[in-house]
Amino acid sequence: MDRQFAEALKQQDYIIETPNQMTFSYKKSLEEMLLYLADTELTAVFSILSAYKLAPTINHKITCLALMQDELGHALIAYQLLRDLGIDTENLLYERRGDQFNNQYAMDFDITCWEELGVYNMLYDTAGYTLLRDSHKNSSYGPWKRSLKKVEKEEIFHLRNGRTLIKEAMKNEDSKQRVQSAVDWMFLLAYEFFGTNEQFQEKTLSETYRFRLSSNDELRQQWFAIVVPFFESVSIRVPAAYNEQTSSYMLTVPYPCHFDVGNKKWDYERLAPWTDVIRRFVRRGPDINRFITTFQSCYKELASLRQGDDGDG
Repeated sequence: MDRQFAEALKQQDYIIETPNQMTFSYKKSLEEMLLYLADTELTAVFSILSAYKLAPTINHKITCLALMQDELGHALIAYQLLRDLGIDTENLLYERRGDQFNNQYAMDFDITCWEELGVYNMLYDTAGYTLLRDSHKNSSYGPWKRSLKKVEKEEIFHLRNGRTLIKEAMKNEDSKQRVQSAVDWMFLLAYEFFGTNEQFQEKTLSETYRFRLSSNDELRQQWFAIVVPFFESVSIRVPAAYNEQTSSYMLTVPYPCHFDVGNKKWDYERLAPWTDVIRRFVRRGPDINRFITTFQSCYKELASLRQGDDGDG
């Protein structure tokens, strides 16, 4: 990285506005970061759509629609920023296979019971909020930094919805157990939003280029500090606790460990190296191809209908 550019990025008030201010490496890293965010926000819509079909009341369905609208809006922002950088977003959206999307692994799963949506909001949206809040405050890329003001406010709504749904579920023993079952398989997937543990990596490019300032472990601690006390307050077990000796939150189960994707179950007796975790990410989850195939088929069907209407005209 050019030394002068690197020194400039250390200044909190130094903001990049256009591609001609970027080095090649900065632009490439920015594109990768925006693509991950865009794909993650888009694929979140399909998980929430599966929850919409399970919603117990009209009001709950309206909430799901609001959540999906937010996620689509967040995806649109990131894809538009990619287009402004010269990326062919039409090809990204409609020509890639599902397993070529670069979203967070946790988005590759259907929601299979209503209570999972509350856990989804509480764990995954809190993780997203934690990451994006840091970018909103510290990002060196001006267009992204400004757009996050809207995104951050909407993520707070998602967090509140998670709290509300989980508290509702606590009123019934069966629904409480479904919350516990959801936490049992979803908690570590949310933990994975923050990448590998700090001792296994050097400073990330997100920190180097000031897309954010906090490290993975610092962000993970912020996430822990929100989700762990909340679940403890509603008597739901989580595989993490505050350690007085280290003054930090820590997992109370071995990790990395094997994840049985089909049964959505972690095997704490079967430890796994980080290379196995990466292989799981590359293989992708069970529902991503169906999500993307459905999305692209609907787009192509609509495009065909529009073409037919133009011909009739």
